[in-house]
Amino acid sequence: MKTWSGSFALLLALAGLSSLAGNIACAQTADHGKIAYLSRSVKIFSELEQSLDTALRSNDQAAQEKLLGADFEARSASNPGTPVARAEWLTADKPSADAAMSQMAVHDHGTLAVVSFLRNTAAQTEQPARLTFVVDVWKKTGNDWQLDTRYESDAGDDGTPAQDIAPDGKG
Repeated sequence: MKTWSGSFALLLALAGLSSLAGNIACAQTADHGKIAYLSRSVKIFSELEQSLDTALRSNDQAAQEKLLGADFEARSASNPGTPVARAEWLTADKPSADAAMSQMAVHDHGTLAVVSFLRNTAAQTEQPARLTFVVDVWKKTGNDWQLDTRYESDAGDDGTPAQDIAPDGKG
């Protein structure tokens, strides 16, 4: 014979599983399959990435010092065997104020975090907007995070369909 508390525990477990299944079902949409949500880690690293962009654009050396590790290096997909040292990277082109991050994922490994995202650089003049796939490795030092290594790869244009070209009768 089951006790009331045993039945209640079973009922709670089933309700929890039912709720979990409902949440999984609710997290799917027809167009992309999942609804994006902002996790605590994504919020923290979005703010760090935005702070770094702001420090770079405004040439705020104190903020750069706080956010970049002493041995920071950047690597690009076009030349992966040649790292760009911290000092050289700091003098390179600054991120556009119109750049936007999307599709961020964070893999937290305690004192290391691997953060990946797409950076969409807004179109300037007649150049099309470009996507860059960025993978940043952040290292926790005390209570602060510092960017240790950045990997970047061109991810093409912003996915906007090209405008139709009117036929000219020559082809």
